[in-house]
Amino acid sequence: MSSFTVQFDQVQLDAVKAMLNIFPDMAERVLYKSINKTLTEVKSDISEGVRRVVTADQETVDGKIRLSNASLKKLSGLVSLAGAPLPISKFPAIQEPWGVLARIYKAQPYRRITSSFLATMKSGHVGAFRRETLIQPAGVPVNRPWKRMPKAFRLPIEEMYGPSLGTILQSPPVMEPVLSKLGDHLDANLEDQTQRELARL
Repeated sequence: MSSFTVQFDQVQLDAVKAMLNIFPDMAERVLYKSINKTLTEVKSDISEGVRRVVTADQETVDGKIRLSNASLKKLSGLVSLAGAPLPISKFPAIQEPWGVLARIYKAQPYRRITSSFLATMKSGHVGAFRRETLIQPAGVPVNRPWKRMPKAFRLPIEEMYGPSLGTILQSPPVMEPVLSKLGDHLDANLEDQTQRELARL
């Protein structure tokens, strides 16, 4: 799993507390609200950056990004991206007689996954799978009458996976723009939340 912390440095903390020290808890409210707003913006930046590299849709990518919000007692937040590889079925995939065509990276064409097939499990999970014998993969073409074949040829099956989104995030083309915007987000949200709190007085 890839993760990083979002927080203000000590100079910023001291400056805000000095400016708002006559108002009980206001400095802490400004800080944690600023961090939480920044977390949502960082999530968007990560999602956009990852989706510039891979073909997974926004719902899939956003669903893998976790936010741990700041609070009055914890003036820091955490952004994390699940590191488990994504199933091939989360990318554009086409069933062909010999297997599955899948396009994972936007800069690359569709690639062949021989002997694989798309299927929906009883749980409702949709995946790209491949049958294997004890010696070698079996299943070309994939439209054989599998139900009538011996279990040794039908099972076991394994699900096919693509890259980990956490690994994609760690690549410089994705991570560097995210980190470069982080400070600007924090500064802008700090100013905005300070003005909001003062306007309530």
